[in-house]
Amino acid sequence: MSGSRTWGTSVEPAPPTDDPAAILTATQAKVEEQDERLDRISKSINVQKNMASEMNNELKYQNRLLDDIDEHVDSSGRKVRQGVVQARGVEQRAKQKGLLGCVVALFVIIIIIFILMFALPKV
Repeated sequence: MSGSRTWGTSVEPAPPTDDPAAILTATQAKVEEQDERLDRISKSINVQKNMASEMNNELKYQNRLLDDIDEHVDSSGRKVRQGVVQARGVEQRAKQKGLLGCVVALFVIIIIIFILMFALPKV
């Protein structure tokens, strides 16, 4: 019967039923054994409670870190978008200034050509 024992059962023989003192002693021994088991269970539950509390604190801390990271990512995303808009504006102004520069340069060349045409004697 070594394999048929279940959790919480005792291998001690049942107390004789004709002696009230023996029954009381056996009952008190069972109660003490149960108290010891309950104390061990209580200690185990307290350990689990402390571990759960520490895990909760760690999760709160990590959640704050994730919130900070999320805020920094959002801020960086906004700055990147602003930078892109500014770069496009600079690019547009550069194109406009480049075209304006070409127009001015061509205008100056045309004026020089006209001056040279009228200033030089005709052959």
